[in-house]
Amino acid sequence: MPNVIRLFATRETPPERLAHPAVRKLQSIAQSVSTMDMSTLQTPDGLMRAAWTLDLANQCIRIILADFRGDPEVDHLIEIAGRLTASIKQVCVNIKKLDSDGI
Repeated sequence: MPNVIRLFATRETPPERLAHPAVRKLQSIAQSVSTMDMSTLQTPDGLMRAAWTLDLANQCIRIILADFRGDPEVDHLIEIAGRLTASIKQVCVNIKKLDSDGI
């Protein structure tokens, strides 16, 4: 799969934490955006759609964290969300770089 961008390397989450609904939601977001087909990044419209999708994922992460802010697992949620958000930001930087290169 040479035309796929790996968004971030996932870590194994302990099985007891997988049951937490917020962890499942964050992992669903990660899975949804974890690979992006580079062929969609060949046009300005494709770049714009990718940036919009990643921005939407960031907004969803913030909503999940807000919904579960008083939860005892909040530290684990913040760790997962932080890794995912950092990866999304790096991909956005790469997309902007592609855009400035005239794609």
